[in-house]
Formats: sequence, C-alpha cells, structure tokens
Amino acid sequence: MMGDLAAAAEQITPVMEMEPEMRMATVTNYLVELRERLKDRQYQNSEIATTLTRQIEDFNSRALSA
Repeated sequence: MMGDLAAAAEQITPVMEMEPEMRMATVTNYLVELRERLKDRQYQNSEIATTLTRQIEDFNSRALSA
C-alpha cells in the first residue's frame, strides 16, 4: 500500500469486480491481509480505509468456498 490508499483502492478495483466463482483463496487471503493493514493507526480516520474494509468484507463474504 505504501501509505497511498487512493492508489491501493484503484489497484484492487479489477479484483473487487471478480465474479464469486473466480475468488480463489489466494485472492481472498490477500484481501484479509490488506484489511488487517487497514486497521493500522495511520488509517484510523480515513474514509477510504473504511470504504476499502467494507468492500473487502463484502467481496470475501460472497466468495464461493471450496
């Protein structure tokens, strides 16, 4: 992320648009790690971080489990 949330959000947009059947564990695990990083103190009051966190949770909740 390198501290630039707007760039991070832009970079993961294509991933967030994946169909549920394409959401493999590799992708969902990466997003779980990203969500954990968004909990860092430096992002505490960031609207972008809050939005990304919600998007990640929604994305992973709709992923098909193997």
